[in-house]
Amino acid sequence: MSALLRAYAGLLRWIGYAEAGVLTLLMAVIVLSIAFQVIMRFIFGHPMVWVEEVSTYAFVWITFMGAALGLKQVKHVKVELLNDRLTPDGHRKIKLIGYVAVLAAVGFLAFKTPGVIRIESFSYTVSLPIEIPRAWFYSIPLLYCCLMMAATAIYEILALLVQGDEDVLVSFAPAEEMHDPSDVPAATQPVMS
Repeated sequence: MSALLRAYAGLLRWIGYAEAGVLTLLMAVIVLSIAFQVIMRFIFGHPMVWVEEVSTYAFVWITFMGAALGLKQVKHVKVELLNDRLTPDGHRKIKLIGYVAVLAAVGFLAFKTPGVIRIESFSYTVSLPIEIPRAWFYSIPLLYCCLMMAATAIYEILALLVQGDEDVLVSFAPAEEMHDPSDVPAATQPVMS
């Protein structure tokens, strides 16, 4: 089972690399399109009507894809109120409960989202030169996020149940976080391991 778990971790890691690349590209799209809009409006006096819509859609994808990547890198908000008082087994149980809760929440959202996708498929983009169903910019990013977060949560749950050690839990996070993140300054931590 350990080899299968390592293969699953490798797949999620490569998906995380792809997500980071797409997120970088989408951020560049936002910056460049808004810069283009400023030039067209204030220098040439001819604003482009599609820039705001493209930027909004890119931002929505950044939000949901970034949430999925954040879970892979263990970057979501954590409440560490009890960390000093728990045993290693207590840490493992709390993390297991947390990942089960994440799986339940994103599973529920993923179950409900196809109905919303069907409804949004009747509405199209407003100012883009081509008509694209709005579902591609609102519901589908949410569904993608839910599926990727579920895949990560399943991996983490399996790692906790099968191996039970804390080193497996943060396999997508920088190596420094496996020990004590407060010992390493934030500026020196790599984005992905």
